[in-house]
Amino acid sequence: FRTLLSDYDFPDNGISQAVPAFPKGTDFVILNNPVLRDPSFFSEPNRYIPERWTPELELTFHAIMFNQGPQRCPGKELAIFIVQSFLVHYIAKSGLGLCAQKIDTENVPQMINPCTIEIL
Repeated sequence: FRTLLSDYDFPDNGISQAVPAFPKGTDFVILNNPVLRDPSFFSEPNRYIPERWTPELELTFHAIMFNQGPQRCPGKELAIFIVQSFLVHYIAKSGLGLCAQKIDTENVPQMINPCTIEIL
């Protein structure tokens, strides 16, 4: 949710109103999907173009991302902490070691210097 910090009227509505269209303090929701699919904000909005999200270009967009801004989702950080805690606990209890067995890298794309990890 977002809260208006000042009264808002629609521009050039041609109607004189004693009460603003949206008074200060009104709560509203910004839906990400319609904004992210709006061609006035993003060229070719339905096409995957990863270059859009380079740090230089990201600042020019109107997107409100999941993990940015003053009201970012605290669940993201909590989820990362829980997964890290689980891995540390699991590895500490079971241990890890390298296997002598090698992985067949011919059929696995983008594999560089693989090794097999064995849970002891």
